[in-house]
Amino acid sequence: MNLKERPATIFLATTLLMINMSGCEKPNNAASVEAPAPSPSNDYALSPEELKSVTFLAENGDVGAMKKLADFYSIFNEDDEKGLYWLERAGDAGDVNARQFLLGHYAASKQPEKRKYGGELKKRWIQ
Repeated sequence: MNLKERPATIFLATTLLMINMSGCEKPNNAASVEAPAPSPSNDYALSPEELKSVTFLAENGDVGAMKKLADFYSIFNEDDEKGLYWLERAGDAGDVNARQFLLGHYAASKQPEKRKYGGELKKRWIQ
């Protein structure tokens, strides 16, 4: 399936990249012209051994590993369901960026059941 047929994947991939890059500042001498946005690539690939190790860490509460799996599945594997699952786990573990992304993602959905699910996440996370 080509990227034109996967607007949700493109949105998810771009937002995940932004989450992972948040907090990064340009050096004072950086050019004012923005570089083109990174495209999904092998940068998010995991070998079978790495996948096993990162999954183990994520299952045992490592938020960075959860976000790495979210990137791997959503960007490299184009499996949004698994990517969103791991991003939600990161949100459950307290990651504010993951929470903000998911709440925005579900609120912007055209599907009522996804907007409803976003409302449920909001109740769960914002008490």
